[in-house]
Amino acid sequence: MSENFSGGSLVDWRIELQKKNILLADQLHEEADPYQTLIELGLPVPPYLAIESIVTFLEDPEQKLKVLKNQGIDQFYVGLRPISPDLPKYRELELEADQVAPYIQSVIPVEDYNNYHLRVAEYAPAEYGAVAIVNPSGALRVELARGEMSNLATGTKTPEFTVEANQFTGVLNHSFDDLELRKAIVAAINAMPSLEVQEASIRQNRKPGYYEFVLVRRGGKLRPTYFDYKSSPLFSLPE
Repeated sequence: MSENFSGGSLVDWRIELQKKNILLADQLHEEADPYQTLIELGLPVPPYLAIESIVTFLEDPEQKLKVLKNQGIDQFYVGLRPISPDLPKYRELELEADQVAPYIQSVIPVEDYNNYHLRVAEYAPAEYGAVAIVNPSGALRVELARGEMSNLATGTKTPEFTVEANQFTGVLNHSFDDLELRKAIVAAINAMPSLEVQEASIRQNRKPGYYEFVLVRRGGKLRPTYFDYKSSPLFSLPE
């Protein structure tokens, strides 16, 4: 049975879910490699490495990072997701190559090296962070804040901008006038996978679920990069 968030922002919804069922809320947000799910959906993700063994990575971190460095990447995101739900997760932004291994060693005890999945990705500063929910009906809501997506997803920041799609017409209603930002949001929505169009439908509905993404500036334009997607029916908007 679907649970709708009862008001406020999408961040409020997540906080309310955690109050009701912390374990379920955590499970909904923990995958060993969420980027792989996004790739399978055709969503843009940052260049990254998924490394099963911390031990193997620490044997020669310079060699492991060469794949990313050869793409011109010089700043990194490190994500450490626990295999066991009773262990904490860690992440750090804007690390230099020679800081990656020391960071891992500073937060994970040697005896827990085999209890974590490691992900190292490109770090590109986000101009906006965003979360979105799409309903099966086509109703869609995007909430944004300036800066990193984690500021919004964790509730550190409240949403500054919103976009809503009418479930019948698909027309977008914006809470802001910035044309560049509007175009970037349209690009982010268009990147979401589409459901098959029914014969009588005049538009395509996007795949229902919960999305997290950022807008980064590449080639002078704001472009979307996705970080997470959840398909659980628990994520839904009130209608």
